[in-house]
Amino acid sequence: MKRTISNYAFNAALKTVTFTDFASIRLESILLITNVTRNIVIYQLTGTGMGGTVATNVLTLASSTTGQADTDKLNIIFEDFVSGGVVSVANSTATNLALNAVFTGASEDILPYSNIKVSIFSSHASATDGLQIQQSSNNVDWDSSDTYTIPAATNRSFSVPVNLRFFRIVYTNGATATTSLRLQVIFSAQDKQPSSVRPQDGRSNDNDFVEVLSSLMGYNSLTNAWNRIGITNATTGGNENLVDRIKVNAALRMIDNAQPSGSKLVNVTGTQALGLDVNVKNTSLPVTGTFFQATQPVSGTFFQTTQPVSIATNTPDVTDRAARLLGVVTPIAITKSIQGTTGFTTQDLKDAGRNQVHYYTVIPVLTSATDTLQSLTGTKAGVTVAATTTPAVVTTGKIQRITRIAATYVATAASGYGIVRLRYNTAGVVAITSPIAATLLVGAGAPTTANSTASVESILDEGWEFAAATGIGISVQGFAAVTPTAVGYVLVAITGYEY
Repeated sequence: MKRTISNYAFNAALKTVTFTDFASIRLESILLITNVTRNIVIYQLTGTGMGGTVATNVLTLASSTTGQADTDKLNIIFEDFVSGGVVSVANSTATNLALNAVFTGASEDILPYSNIKVSIFSSHASATDGLQIQQSSNNVDWDSSDTYTIPAATNRSFSVPVNLRFFRIVYTNGATATTSLRLQVIFSAQDKQPSSVRPQDGRSNDNDFVEVLSSLMGYNSLTNAWNRIGITNATTGGNENLVDRIKVNAALRMIDNAQPSGSKLVNVTGTQALGLDVNVKNTSLPVTGTFFQATQPVSGTFFQTTQPVSIATNTPDVTDRAARLLGVVTPIAITKSIQGTTGFTTQDLKDAGRNQVHYYTVIPVLTSATDTLQSLTGTKAGVTVAATTTPAVVTTGKIQRITRIAATYVATAASGYGIVRLRYNTAGVVAITSPIAATLLVGAGAPTTANSTASVESILDEGWEFAAATGIGISVQGFAAVTPTAVGYVLVAITGYEY
């Protein structure tokens, strides 16, 4: 997910940008940095000579920052890879360990994540509790530790929630040196399922389980109450074990509690080893009465070949359910000037399956007397588009909507202007002879001296739409009065989306 970084420290003399919200960053996450104050691109991930190097949370720029100031405003476009999962290089290893040797991973700040997934395969068993998944609140005291013993030649996976800010792995090998060891850690922003165990697999204290506590209840129609159903030792009344008799009365007994045991309609006894012995004393069990609602009487004889049942169908609920089965939806009445509490949600087609699209010129381009296609770079659906004069062909099955065009003119003389043309080709990649969809005139009358600037921005609420397979591009031409000529530099940016 792309976002703009607001908290940073710029040192023009050292050519560094410090990302103050991060303990560490990845170079591929930094897409573009523009010095807005100077109108200069100082970093571009795919630009020649425009890259840099990263150490912890500090980016050192390859481009020159001469003449720039620490107080200049920067626009930093950052790609956050958290949602898809990130492999922890500092806490993963494939290096074999000697007997009783220890691998200790480097501490990492895991604040952006919510789950840690650890997978390990070792040719030989670890020490007892040899795998330690450690977490710390201060990067000093490792108070939280999930420990596991790893068997030989068996892949094991563990899923641990993020509880504290810092994390590391400590793995202690057993009494035999490993011949193969593969330990990998993955951070993710979504909670994952615990490690899976097949029904036939053996259980141990190292299995990862989700604990669920449940209670079995039975309804007593005589007292109109729900009662817990317990399993007790029929002889001692204590807790049941594997060989004790089981006596169940509450679940399968249809009888008034005051009646003697000899008149029970259903009685169940047995052992866990041999199963249950069910004794039904009556071949027919007549049932009459009103159940749960006064308007739904039920009568008939059950557990026989014929089971007549009559149900009153004049209730609103039955009618409503019939309508729902037929696919009929009755709108809810709305009172004017009173806000409702229910409603329907909708989604416009243009909001389904969007691909964000952004194209721009990396550096200012000198205009010429000849109308010329410009080299554009940018991103489509989060993927970087390399610099080319034919960058945009609308994806098959999509429609591209352009919502913004912006251009800036930097004068090289006291007068002059640039004309920016948006061209399109419905049959493929754009050419200089392709039809013109829009024209921007930038710089006319505004610059009065060399190096002065003027900008034009066109925001399109409804947008311009182009069909699938249409090529889109930008051409630029310079003018002095009405004469085409090289008079200044132009920067262009196009923003929109495919749907």
